[in-house]
Amino acid sequence: MKQPDPQNCAGATTFLPGQLYTWKRQYADGKLDPEPSREAELEARVRELERLLGKVTLENEFLKKAVRNSLKQTQKKESSLPKTAPSSKTLKGGVN
Repeated sequence: MKQPDPQNCAGATTFLPGQLYTWKRQYADGKLDPEPSREAELEARVRELERLLGKVTLENEFLKKAVRNSLKQTQKKESSLPKTAPSSKTLKGGVN
């Protein structure tokens, strides 16, 4: 069965020929359905999850750098403190 030509169909109605192509493309993409298709729902969910993954990845990198910097600062503080030799015996009562 031959499909009608959009130019001829548009001439018999009050809309522009390009509108038929737009509607056809929207229908093929599932955008004219009254309910979103399962595929459209899943695509939206994937987009949302990818957005969240990007956010969590950035947060993770930020926290890794913060921990790394904190450890470096702690090591610098420890290395700048005067070194004392550990006592071999514990003093009791003050004078030996």
